[in-house]
Amino acid sequence: MGTSSAERDQVPLTIRGRRIGKRELTLIRRVVRDLWDEGRSAISRQVCTELGWRQENQRLKDRACRDLLVRLANRDLITLPPSKVNGNGIHRREQAMPTRAVLTKIDELEQCRPITQARILRFEMVCLTPNEELWNTLVRRHHYLGHKTIVGRHLKYIVYSDAIPVACLGWGEAAWHLGPRDRWIGWDDDARRRNLRLVVSNVRFLVLPWVHVKNLASRLLAVGARRIGLDWKNFYGQEPVLLETFVDGSLFLGTCYKAANWLSLGETKGWGKRGASYYLHGSKKDIYVYPLSRNARQRLCNGHLPSGLKRRDRRPNDG
Repeated sequence: MGTSSAERDQVPLTIRGRRIGKRELTLIRRVVRDLWDEGRSAISRQVCTELGWRQENQRLKDRACRDLLVRLANRDLITLPPSKVNGNGIHRREQAMPTRAVLTKIDELEQCRPITQARILRFEMVCLTPNEELWNTLVRRHHYLGHKTIVGRHLKYIVYSDAIPVACLGWGEAAWHLGPRDRWIGWDDDARRRNLRLVVSNVRFLVLPWVHVKNLASRLLAVGARRIGLDWKNFYGQEPVLLETFVDGSLFLGTCYKAANWLSLGETKGWGKRGASYYLHGSKKDIYVYPLSRNARQRLCNGHLPSGLKRRDRRPNDG
């Protein structure tokens, strides 16, 4: 069913924490009209430029803006040109075959002798580097969830022992709503909107199949937690105070997260995100968090602990 003109003009509204009023909507419609033939990516970059939507490191909030544009289109507030995204929500450019050099390197790694010792680990941040393609291909081939675009702010690491990749880690923005996490922190909606940027999600963690080193996964998580705190601040201008992740309890026990002192907070309700909307897939995930400072909850609540919570109480809330 279509949307009436009165309903279409019901602004201002807030999407992804961004207020869209008549001025913003008029500007977005003009940019869509002017750049229609150049596609959605060009439109989102121009919208970000004209409205000053930038991250703390001054990069355009391009992917977040594309999501916002889709939500406006779903409300019949704008009309977008045809998407260059396939049915799984993955950009076609990321479906292209990796280079022959990358495939050859991975084939050689898969045929090498198993690695049973990894005394010295080297973390290499590969975002915006030639090795990002290697990360993408390793995760696509060996992670059970495959490789999908990490929307918004993110960092990717390949971990090496000598010159051999042993693991891949990916970090991105936190889930917008997460009941057990939000109750454990104790924040209200206003505090969550202000401070969600201080929570970073471990969206991919892969120990590569040619690696057989006892306790390596928990070591990687421990070092990775320290590393992401520094790199996220240097790259995006904000210091995270809490990490989160999700573990499919039907496949994994979460042992490495527990060994690395991550806290178990319960499980999700089984909702997922597809494009600009949510759907119930029924696959619940275990939720783990890792505070990067002793007063993480206090900082996320803007310096105020929730009522009834003692400073020494850092045990997770099962509710």
